[in-house]
Amino acid sequence: MGRSRRPGHYMFSSEDKVSEESLAIAMRIHDLLNRHGVGKRQHAAEIQRILGLSYSQAHRKMKGANPWTIAQVKAVAQAYGESAAMLLDGLDSSEPVSAIAAKMQEAVFYIGDATYRCLADIGERAHDVSGLEFVALKDGNRWKVFPVEAAPGGDYFVVEQILIRARSAPEVSPVIAILDDDPLLTAEMCSYFHSHGYVAQPYNTEATFRAALRENVFDGFIVDWLLESGTAEQTIQSIRQSRYGDAPILLLTGKLVTGEANEDDVARVIQQYDVKPFEKPARLNWVAVELARRLKAGAPG
Repeated sequence: MGRSRRPGHYMFSSEDKVSEESLAIAMRIHDLLNRHGVGKRQHAAEIQRILGLSYSQAHRKMKGANPWTIAQVKAVAQAYGESAAMLLDGLDSSEPVSAIAAKMQEAVFYIGDATYRCLADIGERAHDVSGLEFVALKDGNRWKVFPVEAAPGGDYFVVEQILIRARSAPEVSPVIAILDDDPLLTAEMCSYFHSHGYVAQPYNTEATFRAALRENVFDGFIVDWLLESGTAEQTIQSIRQSRYGDAPILLLTGKLVTGEANEDDVARVIQQYDVKPFEKPARLNWVAVELARRLKAGAPG
């Protein structure tokens, strides 16, 4: 496939119904973007720009969850002066098992307090883990995969790709972040969601939220539209461009009637970033139902 060996950069969920051909094309486009110096967290945004898609559509394409047309593949290749044939050569969707999946090993992926069954493309022994995101350890006849910083001591192997089997994940309490500059409201919402089986974390400033976005693990987000510095558009964009790119985002909107919140801006963000709006004062049971539905679906929309 001409794939560069940059380990640990691609994670895909089986709930997105990844087709083998779409996944193979997405992998090659990831590598093309890497070769041209596009940061891995900017890949979906770059495809959004080139193809004129919504961010959510581009993100799903780069996970192999949405099919690629020949015209789209050509457009990406031409944007970087490369041949579309390089991205399409050798693909055969009639094959029962792709070369990518065939070379993967059954493994268990450990992240935080959760464990997931997965398929992992495990490479050579890792003599130096600097620059790696994930490593694998052999435990008897099975493989265990860890983020580098959380891996126990042992004989490490390079992990080049991970396919997470999301449906086999254990039942754990979803972790959600609630961002609103009203401490009383965030406290009330956290109390409600705690009583309904969630771990809810309140944030009243964008600075504390952005720090948490880098350091913590979240399954979903509830964000107020009007924050201390203005609208939440940049914050929502940051979520979509982070490792939580396909996590559900519910948007609380208020002050539309008074004109303090611009209805056209809200509508544009809803469409561009695939968020679900709720007018304040929001009925928390409705918010909870929508959040549960999106978490169950495993992807926005």
